[in-house]
Amino acid sequence: ISSSTNPNQIVSGTLSFAMGCGRAVVSTPFLHAKEMVTADKGILAEFNNPDSFAEAIIKILSNPELKRSMEHNTYAYTRRMTWPNVALSYMDIFKRYFRTPVSEVFPKVKLDHLADLSDKRGIVQFAKNNKPDRQHGYSIDDNARALIVCCMHYTTTADHKSVELTETYLNYIEKMFSNGRFYNFADRNMKPDFKNFSEEAHSRAMWALGYLIATATMPENLKKKAETLFLKGIAESMKLMSPRAVAYNIQGLYHYNIVHHSDINIDRIHKLADHIVSLYNDNKSEEWQWFEPYLTYVNARIPESLYLAYQLRKRTKYLDVAESTLNFLLSLTLKEGMFHPIGQNGWYIKNDKRAHFDQQPVEAATMVQTLMTAYENTNNEEYKNNAYTVFSWFLGNNHLRQTIYDEKTGGCHDGLGNHSINLNQGAESTISYLLARLKVE
Repeated sequence: ISSSTNPNQIVSGTLSFAMGCGRAVVSTPFLHAKEMVTADKGILAEFNNPDSFAEAIIKILSNPELKRSMEHNTYAYTRRMTWPNVALSYMDIFKRYFRTPVSEVFPKVKLDHLADLSDKRGIVQFAKNNKPDRQHGYSIDDNARALIVCCMHYTTTADHKSVELTETYLNYIEKMFSNGRFYNFADRNMKPDFKNFSEEAHSRAMWALGYLIATATMPENLKKKAETLFLKGIAESMKLMSPRAVAYNIQGLYHYNIVHHSDINIDRIHKLADHIVSLYNDNKSEEWQWFEPYLTYVNARIPESLYLAYQLRKRTKYLDVAESTLNFLLSLTLKEGMFHPIGQNGWYIKNDKRAHFDQQPVEAATMVQTLMTAYENTNNEEYKNNAYTVFSWFLGNNHLRQTIYDEKTGGCHDGLGNHSINLNQGAESTISYLLARLKVE
């Protein structure tokens, strides 16, 4: 409630703070309030009229749905007013007039929100704002990628919390295994769905297991358990045909081969890589250097797998296709120093208009990882520089000039729309940020 009697008051810290905290507002119509308090965020009452205030307050308090809607709208509207986003707006001005390069200082890695989303069963899929929403249960997609985050984190920090979380996520993967396949979803009571099989979910599990096996510092009992599961899943992996599933399986086998090097493993990887190359040859044209007649999600993961296949025996066909497709993707998504991933609201069908929104954190993370992998294989500094540029999407270098990463919670918002960010901080988004952040560490 803001009850200023000065109609010419141009600023109110109390009003700004209340709206920044996501409160529905009842205010007199002084200048600042008239600018801020629209009908979807609160109610303007009359000066010196207690009955007008009472009517507005009763209207909001008697309608919980209206109150929640106003609170959501005020919180979303004021994100541009938070200190990190205000700092970005000042930095934009400084960059116009100062030629001194700005050094990037990345936020400290925090697993706080990852841990908050996790329980003894695994990591839950969704959040309401920054609070876990357990209603929709768990997925192997999230638990597999969260496991990789913990392996990466433990390698650099030796933080035992990473080991505890790794064991939790590994146990989830084990429970989702049946008849040679890893299944994706379990409900809030941890009842697995063994009816619906996803090639990509199986393959993400294989990627995570291979990564854990190759993480030298992880406890031997966890690596042994991961190896047992990995070996049980290989036969199914070699049957899968979708390009992203094949790419994840290449990654899993690549990491497994680091520890258990053999011609059999390399032959498996090359067989999968040859399938991806054949998809490229079937779909490419001078204007369309890609594996499918459309660009959808986690696109960069496919060329990344070919860079890994190239590492093994330096077969140039894998490198050539990886370079062509990655640079094609960059030509579409990296413009004037800003990353614009393919939007999920329509994707990009060949010879049609591309979607720009909604932009997902997983796209930025996948591109960061692929660019760093490309740099590691080619020593091309441009790839590394581009990786840092793409990573800055999380920190405000996006079309809204708003931070997607929440440094306070350690979570990441669920997406970037045309006019606003998605305020929820779910598992996929938070994991995606951490995968990207740890890759540029």
